[in-house]
Amino acid sequence: MSNNKYISLAFSFVLLSLLSHNAFATPILQLYIEGGTYDVSTESWVMTPAGSSGGAPFVIWTIGNTAGSGGKGTIFDVKLSIAYDKSIADPNITITHTKIGSGSGSFQGFNDLNASIAPVLTTVAGATVGTSNGNYTVGSDEVVDNGSSPLLSDGRALGSHDVYGAGIVWKEFALGDFSETGDTLGDFMSVFPESGEQQHGAAQINAYQVSVTGGHGLTLHIDLYDSIEAKNHSQTKFAPFSHDAIVDADVTVAPEPATMAIWGMLTGFATLFGYRKRKLATATA
Repeated sequence: MSNNKYISLAFSFVLLSLLSHNAFATPILQLYIEGGTYDVSTESWVMTPAGSSGGAPFVIWTIGNTAGSGGKGTIFDVKLSIAYDKSIADPNITITHTKIGSGSGSFQGFNDLNASIAPVLTTVAGATVGTSNGNYTVGSDEVVDNGSSPLLSDGRALGSHDVYGAGIVWKEFALGDFSETGDTLGDFMSVFPESGEQQHGAAQINAYQVSVTGGHGLTLHIDLYDSIEAKNHSQTKFAPFSHDAIVDADVTVAPEPATMAIWGMLTGFATLFGYRKRKLATATA
C-alpha cells in the first residue's frame, strides 16, 4: 500500500473518531421542564401547567455539563431569560430556588444534591442592560421591551431563533457559576434519558419552581446561556435551539421543557446539526 493511502486511511480514522466523539458529547447547557413532553414540531420540551391563568407552578431544570462527556469544567455567569408576547398578557412571574423532584432532589434516576441559589433578576427596574439593539433602561415592568434579544458574555446577541423581535419582551435572571460535579447528567434531546444514558457525578443541576399569574393565553419561551474557559479564552455557550423550553401559562396538561448548550460557536453548529428555527407558539385564550 502506498504512503498516500496510509495517510488517507489515518486521516479518515481520525476524522471518524472526532465525529463520533462529538456525536455522543452532551451539550454544555440544557433546560428541562419537569414532567414535560417533547414537541417534535417546535423541537422543544413543552408543558401547560394545570389550572387557570394562575396556573400551577412548574419546575424547570437548568443543567450544566461540568464533568461529563464533552464537558469543559466550570460554566461562568449562567443566565436564564424568559420571553413572551406582552400584547397577550402582562404576567407576574416568580422564580424560587428548589431541587428536582419538586424539592426532593430525585427524579426518575436523576439526583440533585444541592438546592440552587436564589436567582437574581438582572432586568430590575432602573437597571441599564445590554441588548442586541443597544443599551436599554428597564422600566417598572422589569422587562426589556425594545424588540431585542439578550446578549451573551462576549457581547454577541443570543440568536433570535424566531422568538425575539418586535412585540416580544424578555426578562433575565443570573444563576451564578456552575462548577459542581455531583449531579446526574443526560442528553435531553427528544426523550428523557434512560438509566443507561445517565452520567452520575458529572453535572450541576439548578432547579427552580416557576409560578405565573395573570398569564391567561400566554406562552413563555425560556433560554439558558453563557460561557466556559477553553484554550485560554472564553467561549460563549447556550442551550441548543432544539432543546428550548416553552410553557403555555394556561389550563391543563400539554408539552414542554429542555435546553442545552450549543456544542460550538453559536449558529455555526446549529446549522451543522440541522437544528431548525422555530416560531414562538402562542396559545389561544
